[in-house]
Formats: sequence, C-alpha cells, structure tokens
Amino acid sequence: MPGRSFSVPKLLVLFLLLIAAPPAAAYQVNTSGTGNEIKWSSPSAVYSLNPSGAPAGSEEAVTSALGTWSTIPTSSFAFTYGGTTANSSWGVRDNVNLLAFGPINETGVLAVNYFWFTTDGRLLDSDIKFNTRVPLSTNGSSGGFDLESLALHELGHSLSLADLYGAGDTAKTMYGYLSQGSNKRSLHQDDIDGISHLYPVTQPVTYYALSVALSGTGDGTVSSAPQGIECGGDCTESYASSTIVTLTATPSSGSIFSGWSGGTCSGEGVCTLTMNAAVSVTASFTKIFADISPSYWAYDYINALYGSGITTGCGEGRYCPSDEVTRAQMAAFVIRAKFGESFSHTTTPYFSDVSPENPYFKYVQKLKDEGITTVSGRYDSGGDVTRGQAAAFIIRAKFGESFSHTTTPYFTDVPESNPYFKYVQKLKDESITSVSEQYAIDTIVTRDQVAALLSRAFLGMH
Repeated sequence: MPGRSFSVPKLLVLFLLLIAAPPAAAYQVNTSGTGNEIKWSSPSAVYSLNPSGAPAGSEEAVTSALGTWSTIPTSSFAFTYGGTTANSSWGVRDNVNLLAFGPINETGVLAVNYFWFTTDGRLLDSDIKFNTRVPLSTNGSSGGFDLESLALHELGHSLSLADLYGAGDTAKTMYGYLSQGSNKRSLHQDDIDGISHLYPVTQPVTYYALSVALSGTGDGTVSSAPQGIECGGDCTESYASSTIVTLTATPSSGSIFSGWSGGTCSGEGVCTLTMNAAVSVTASFTKIFADISPSYWAYDYINALYGSGITTGCGEGRYCPSDEVTRAQMAAFVIRAKFGESFSHTTTPYFSDVSPENPYFKYVQKLKDEGITTVSGRYDSGGDVTRGQAAAFIIRAKFGESFSHTTTPYFTDVPESNPYFKYVQKLKDESITSVSEQYAIDTIVTRDQVAALLSRAFLGMH
C-alpha cells in the first residue's frame, strides 16, 4: 500500500499551526494498518537519481543527504547511491527506489514520497519526487528551497520516520515544513534516535568453527543445514553464536552409517548442535561387505540386495560372492525378494528334511505355499541350485506358471525339450539374464550371480 508525505513551505501556515501546536515528540514511526512499524527488511536501500529537470548540483545534494543518514554510529542503516538513471517510472512499484524531479500540482507541496509496504510492516519500494514548480536551490541561496534539506527530510520518510509538527520540533529534520532560503543539512538528536530505534547497531557476532571428520572402513558424506558443510569436500564451516546446525550423514553405495562421535552427537540419526563453542564431530561409515570392492562386477547388485533386506551376507561382514547357493539359501533369497520378512505361511511342515526348528523353515514353507517349488517329500535343503533351477525359482516367483515367452531358443544348451526351457527363455525376455549363446544351465549358481538375477527381477536394476 502506498504512503505519501508532504513538506509545506508557507510561513503563514507554519505560524497558524504553531498557535495550537501539539507538544514535541522525539520521533514518530510510520506503522501499517495492523500496527506494525514499517521498515526495510535489511538495514539498507539503494536509490538512483533521474536528474531530468533537476537544478545544477542536484547529484551532490542528494548524495550528501544519503550519506548523512548512513553515517550514524548508533544505527546500522546505510543508503547506497545507485548512480544516475533514465528510469522515469516514479510512483510505480517496481522495486526500484527512485529520486526524480517534476511538477506536482498541489499547492504548497515541495516533495512527495510514495512508498509501498506489507501489512506486517515490510517496506518494499520508495520513490521521491521533488517539485519543479517551486524554486529549488543547491547553493543555499535565499530565493530557493534547499534541495539537500528536502532530500534529507524525504529520505527520513523512506526510513519510515513520520512528519513532526510540534512547537519543539522545528529544529528537526523530520519537522513537516521548510522555509524558502533556510536549510537543515544535519540531523537533530531526535532524528538520530529515530533511525537508531528502527535500525539499531547489532551486537558483534561471534563465530565458532564446526569441523567434521569421516572415519571407518566405509565411505559417505555429511551435509549441514544451514548450508556450509559438504564433507568430504568442505568439512569445516564457521557459524554465528547460537546457530542451530543439523548434520546429516549419507553413506555411499556399499557402506552404512555407523554413528556419530564428538560434540553432543551420538547414535545413527541426524546430529543437532547449538554453536556456542568450536566443536569437532566424527561420522563413521562401515563397509557393508569387506570381501567385495567397488570394482567387483556384482558390487551394486550385492549392495542392492543388502539395502532391500534380501541378504544379510554370509557372516562376519562378508558376502562370499563366489560361494555356491544352496536350495535353502535360494528359498530365503526369493521369498525375501517377493515378500520381505513379514509374511504368513503354513506351519505344518511340507518336507521331512525341513523342520520348524530349521532357520530356513518359513522361507521353504512359503516357497511351497506359493507354488514356487514343486517338489514333495524332501526339499533337499542343503543341495546346490543349478542355473536352470534358479531360473525356475525366480520366474515362478515373479510370474507364476502361466506366462508368455519367446519360443525360438536363445541358448544353444537350452533347447525346447529342456524342462527349464520356458523359464530360461522368460529370463532372457525380461533381461533378467544378460548372457548369450550358452546359458550353462547345469552349472551351480553362485551368490554373486543370484544377486544379479534377483536385482534385475525384483529391484528393477539392469
């Protein structure tokens, strides 16, 4: 919403008002309709000058006025002079603060200040026009109205100081009248108190250093909010006293975050610090499986299985990628991939060699419940799984027994007569296997191969 301010020069009006003048006020601040003091969000504003129609010396006059308001030791506010401009959009809310000259068709008005602000008091834009219908002076002559004094007063409005009209206010910059031939090129203490109230000098800010270190066998990064820490690149940042900083640890593929140490940080969640002293924090990352490196062909597949809860490894922080897969292990792999760890299953044993005490019991039971295995009597829990059997397990788990498939053989060692033909064909149709020419159908499948097959089939990887 815009505000307007006028400076009335007529001595007669001044005299008449002084007869019944209100008592002097130290300063007054403009407020919004909701009672909030109007002021800039930050203690600064840039003003540009359109000198068209201005008297000689106008740039020096307005820059001097800008500087007078900007050099008060008890105030943090500073105007910035943006130079001259051809912009003539005075009185337009365009986020450009403009000092301009032109005729004002209102009797007794020396200058007008339009400013826009929000209901909560945030000042958005201010434009000042000096009236060229009255004689403006920059050299202090008795025949003109002093431009520097006018600019000083109108810039006071731009700071959100209001006009004063009391008998004791006549010496102040924010007094609402200016006489021809007089000048007020310096600030009264009450003017100074006004800007100091609106834009006080902030107390010196103390900064404390936050340092983050990474440790452990794994890899990861730590980031901060507010921004500043991006470790492993930028691991040190200074924050103002009492700043609340939240650190978040993100493990890299193949690693897990294993906890914080230092400062007030602990556990495996985010770390929140209040910066009232310098502090060092360590984030530890642990490699998921010590026996596979990032260059290993199945590294991403294996870690994806871990991240999805399909495998916990073979023990002692290892995956044992080249180990052959048993039928019990295959049951656990497939059922976890399809159902996770929480599922119902038949509690009466299907197989004589897989009792309820067997750690693989629930997986083998669910395998039978779902028709993923078709054997009966004995499951042969410790037996090895061939690549043909692995294809049957995975395809049945994903598609059941009824599915379409390419009938022209993909592999020379898997003809149409092979009992695993349709499963292997579907495996290739769905890009679950990437091999060509020979499938090696009777070869025992290894744990790294199963990781690749399951990741492609159930996790959308390729």
